[in-house]
Amino acid sequence: MGRVLALVAAAAAVLAALLLSPFVLEEISHSKGVDWNRLSQIGAAYGFTSAIVSALALSGVAGSLIVQNRQARAEQVQGIRSYYLELVRLELDDMALYQPVWGDTDITDPHERKRHVYADLMMNYAWMGFEIGTIREPLLRDMLTGMFTGEAGRHYWSRA
Repeated sequence: MGRVLALVAAAAAVLAALLLSPFVLEEISHSKGVDWNRLSQIGAAYGFTSAIVSALALSGVAGSLIVQNRQARAEQVQGIRSYYLELVRLELDDMALYQPVWGDTDITDPHERKRHVYADLMMNYAWMGFEIGTIREPLLRDMLTGMFTGEAGRHYWSRA
């Protein structure tokens, strides 16, 4: 409450200073009878420059908001990725306990099951990286080419 009151008081003080500035300047300069029309024309001459500076400042604010939005999105994706990684670690630590949660599987060999989970983890990593722009298309193509040249990657794909 005190913070809001201080903000309102500061805004009122700035407004009062702006409204009273011509009269204060006239008193300080001891020059009565100043041609306010001439001063207005001089001030208007700087209006174009002021508009350019304001436009640049607004562009800076817009750019900042875009960057903040991207950062927030990346943080969300990172949070989801971390959570997913933790789930996969649990599964890999005790496949017999956690694998049935995903449903019955025809993979009987425990090593092959782990390779399947690892391939799933790699696919999700590649997808999320591509989605947020940290993995570009050429790198994604290289990753998937490498993955699918191996038998484990092709088996994963046929099951997934």
